Amino acid sequence: MKRKGQIIIGLALILIFVFMALAAPLLAPNDPNATNLALKNAAPSAEYPLGCDQMGRCELSRLLYGARYSLGLSIPVLVFLAAIALLVGCYSSYKGGVLDEVMRILCDILMAFPLIVIAMALVSAVDNSVASVMIAIGVSMLAWFLRMVRSYAKTECGKEYIEAARISGASSLRIVLQHLLPNVFPQFVVYLRLGSPQPSCLSPALLSWVWA
Repeated sequence: MKRKGQIIIGLALILIFVFMALAAPLLAPNDPNATNLALKNAAPSAEYPLGCDQMGRCELSRLLYGARYSLGLSIPVLVFLAAIALLVGCYSSYKGGVLDEVMRILCDILMAFPLIVIAMALVSAVDNSVASVMIAIGVSMLAWFLRMVRSYAKTECGKEYIEAARISGASSLRIVLQHLLPNVFPQFVVYLRLGSPQPSCLSPALLSWVWA
């Protein structure tokens, strides 16, 4: 029950964020691109709830519309990374040995550097296209996802139901897909929403540097 409650809360927060981004035209109090230098750095008010930026543009409206663009980059990356991390992390944790050790070393190396530094280095080495930004975000975050999946999977691998499946003669792939992955997935979803470095936060920061 506790695990179900956690995943429900995580999904609810995701849905709220997605709704606010998609409903930006309805929720935004002003035109996000309308400038008025007379309102430069204006304080919050009834008309401008979060104030104005240095160009006199409504901060709240720009945040809502900006969220739509961030989601367009982050959601495809997030789904793709989550699928890879779940499959590779669960399988390597179950099999152990050299494969799991290689995964651990790669995660340690990538996690030794800030996400934004890795992403900036990758974009600088390739180009500043949207595709390059998405790849950079993906590579820089994959280590964090793999590390958490491996942690959850290691805990599950020590439980009796995994041993029972192994004794019954189930193949490694079947154990991972039918037993291990379904139990790791809810914990990973909660991590994605509440504890992970979010691509929705990293993508605007990287884009502002790339296209500055």
